[in-house]
Amino acid sequence: MSDDGMDLLLGGAPAAKFPNKGDVVRGKVLGQKKQASRDIATVEAKTFSNGDPMYEIVFTLATDARDPEIEDDDGTRRVFARGQMLNAVGKALREARWSRNLIGGTLAIKYHHDGEASARGFNPPKQYVAKFEPPDMADELDEVAAASDEKYDDEPPF
Repeated sequence: MSDDGMDLLLGGAPAAKFPNKGDVVRGKVLGQKKQASRDIATVEAKTFSNGDPMYEIVFTLATDARDPEIEDDDGTRRVFARGQMLNAVGKALREARWSRNLIGGTLAIKYHHDGEASARGFNPPKQYVAKFEPPDMADELDEVAAASDEKYDDEPPF
């Protein structure tokens, strides 16, 4: 994933929430980062039964959401994708035929329905669907053209 320092700049964004079936979080991808999953209660790294670490991808999105209780809320939200949500995002990428960096594209994730509870007394796991729209290729081409024009400026780069 990306290790360009954007997580330090964007890391303070509130987490996106999916409290109700049908809730959707949609926005332009500003950053993505792979990290170890942590237990919410203990903050310990989660592992599989064989001891291998569990991972998640944190997407930072520019959304239209605004929370009046957050001062100067600019709509930036973090989505912690793991488990079934991560599978849904992967499926969306395959459907979009996209295997490059997600930054600049638009990612939408919807809490679609509840799955089956793993045991009596447990809450059923949330099931998600996702869609990814790649960045506009015209924008990418403009950026490449602008960068190549800079190489041929007559003035020194300092």
